[in-house]
Amino acid sequence: MARHTMMFIATVLGLFFIYSGFAKLNPMLNADLHSNMKKHFVNYARVAPLRTYFDKRFKASDYRQFVGGMEIAGGTGMVLLSGRLSLPASQLIVLLSAAFMIHTHIVLGDPVARAATLIATSLMVVVQMLFTIFSGKSKSPDDAGKKKRRSSDASDEKETKKDIPAPKNEKVIKDGSPREKSKAKKQTPKKKKTKAN
Repeated sequence: MARHTMMFIATVLGLFFIYSGFAKLNPMLNADLHSNMKKHFVNYARVAPLRTYFDKRFKASDYRQFVGGMEIAGGTGMVLLSGRLSLPASQLIVLLSAAFMIHTHIVLGDPVARAATLIATSLMVVVQMLFTIFSGKSKSPDDAGKKKRRSSDASDEKETKKDIPAPKNEKVIKDGSPREKSKAKKQTPKKKKTKAN
């Protein structure tokens, strides 16, 4: 039950990041949001983490496309992939792009409300990621022993079915289960012959 819930949350979060990434790249989904992003990314590119810490200079449109592409790639991975390593990898891509944007909002001194949605979704992705990583490791040796016992119980049951002889009116099929013979032959009681004196 919990696994299905977490997969649902991963799908919803993935769709959110796909939408956000497409809005950064293409005005087709929401023209107002796209033009608004274009204006803001002029300021965001000046304080981008790559420029701040590594002295890499790039255009605002390049930074917008980079972050949007990361969100689309990570969101698509969250929606389509469900492996134990592939899902956390796509979640890591999403978290990296979110970290870039959260850093940008903090450095610019934007109000917290502006980054609140990004922070909340990032926390949900972190919880989802931790659940995905540790849900596979939580299987204890006792769980593996239970699976082995179940399989051995099933094989023992099959063996006992084969060992039990079928009653005379039943026919044993290949899998060892008894079945009734067809009643094609009607059994009629035999009449006693009397000797005539």
